[in-house]
Amino acid sequence: MNRILILSFAALTISIAGCKSHSDDMNGTHDMHTGTSSSMSHAQDASATDLHNTVCPVSGEAVGKSKLTEVYNGKVYHFCCEDCPDKFKANPDKYASEVAANPAKYGVK
Repeated sequence: MNRILILSFAALTISIAGCKSHSDDMNGTHDMHTGTSSSMSHAQDASATDLHNTVCPVSGEAVGKSKLTEVYNGKVYHFCCEDCPDKFKANPDKYASEVAANPAKYGVK
């Protein structure tokens, strides 16, 4: 019984933790084409289409005021926290496909 209680508590703790802290001052922008980071807007890739997604494609959490983005295959994806862009870059096709398959789920209009 104690083992089940401990495992349940651990699972709950992990699910609540989500991403690293969501800070209102996150303003880094990441560009997958150059591998660079800057505090400039994603305007450096004028040909990219901004999806304006309001839900992070990695965590499923609200993007909020985060300015973290990645450009992939001509589209700008927005993220909720510092961990998510790296996870996205590790498997961008997976996340891009999920957004394309269900844009409303990610707040794409």
